[in-house]
Amino acid sequence: MDGDFFFDDFGSMLHEIKDFDVELDKAPVEGVSWFISNEGAKMLEMEYSPNRAKFSIVNTTGTDIIVHGDQAIGENNSINQNIILYGYVLTEGEEAFVERKNSKSIQDRGEILYDLNAEWVNSKFQAEDLADWIVDHFSEPMDVVTVKVFGDASFSPGDKVRVFYDKAGINPDWLYIISKAEYGYSKDGLETTITIKRVRNNETDGIIVV
Repeated sequence: MDGDFFFDDFGSMLHEIKDFDVELDKAPVEGVSWFISNEGAKMLEMEYSPNRAKFSIVNTTGTDIIVHGDQAIGENNSINQNIILYGYVLTEGEEAFVERKNSKSIQDRGEILYDLNAEWVNSKFQAEDLADWIVDHFSEPMDVVTVKVFGDASFSPGDKVRVFYDKAGINPDWLYIISKAEYGYSKDGLETTITIKRVRNNETDGIIVV
């Protein structure tokens, strides 16, 4: 590996620091990290683009070391030291269309179309899982409730909530999903209006009490 090197003063010992600018074998990539087998070498800093990586390696020992290649151990033995950069290789695929429906619900109540253009869905499996979840939880008629909350703007669409309000006949075990959140001000201060829809899944993790 080619690269300029220089010395810097770390206390009473001088250590070699070597800079590298390499082209990645597979690209484009994201989430790049590294592995160095020689414990005497440390990654000082690294910056990467989809196709290249720039990094510096420092020799923390007081002797010469091998960081990538065969290192002799004694007279007859050697060990192969390696530097490995690894991450996620991005593969651009063709756009896919996934459709799910509940035939019984369509027969009983008519068809309600919902077209979701989810650019953040990264695979067909994720799209199928999301479509199955929507059909499973929203194909049957469920309560929709509008709630005004004062002094709290932490709600976001997708949050799971439970409502404790006996006078409205709401079961505290029912699970709701926030589908809309609006913010404004009144004479009482910050006002948040959220629209929540009841779903059949009673998973308890991450619940917000309203």
